[in-house]
Amino acid sequence: MAFLRFHPLTVKRWRRFRENRRGYWSFWLLLAVFAASLVAEIITNSRPLLLRFEGKWHCPPLEYASEDDFLHNGVQKPVDYKKLAE
Repeated sequence: MAFLRFHPLTVKRWRRFRENRRGYWSFWLLLAVFAASLVAEIITNSRPLLLRFEGKWHCPPLEYASEDDFLHNGVQKPVDYKKLAE
C-alpha cells in the first residue's frame, strides 16, 4: 500500500492499540454492530424481503408496488402483505 503513508507516530499508536486485545476486539465488535444497524431497517420492517405471488418473484424493498399491481382492484395504496397472504 504505497499510496497510503501514515505518520510514524500514528503507526506506533495503532500498534499499541492492537496490543490491547480487549480494546481491539471491542472496536471490531462495535463496528459490526454499527454496520448491522445501517441495514436493520431493510431487514426488520413490515414488508417481506422476497415475495412470490402468482408465479412471479417480487422484492418489495427494491421496488414500489401498489395494491393494484397485485389484486388488480384499481386501488393505488401500499400493499397490505398480510391480507395478500390470505
